[in-house]
Amino acid sequence: MPSPSAAGSSPWSDAESSIARVREQMAEALERAERAQQLKGRIDAIRVTQSSPGGEVEVVVDATGRLVDILFANGARDLAPKDLSRAVLAAAARAQRAAGDEAVELTAEIFGEGSETVAMLRGEVAERMPPEPEPDGIGYGR
Repeated sequence: MPSPSAAGSSPWSDAESSIARVREQMAEALERAERAQQLKGRIDAIRVTQSSPGGEVEVVVDATGRLVDILFANGARDLAPKDLSRAVLAAAARAQRAAGDEAVELTAEIFGEGSETVAMLRGEVAERMPPEPEPDGIGYGR
């Protein structure tokens, strides 16, 4: 039979408290995994629609910025090919940036604004998504 330690507790109490800590950590890990799975579903469902400044083009992107759909209004026929290209790129840039921002917001809802996950995603969005288009709507080289 174990003898009590100098502090008056048995060695088994330390083992029991260690087991309790491990169980608590496992429960926290399971909760984080459930939140991550929930977040994945919500991010996978993101679809953002944006138009070119003149409304000639409308694009839809997913959370990664991948082009999902593109629609041309009648006004697109009146644009020179170079201007149409710029309109598509401007609409895509707006949509991609908005989709990235939405993914960051959802992540902050799930993990908290100050979490490392949010900071990492925010950095990726800033690095990978195109900048906001210039006021003239071009946003890309002339």
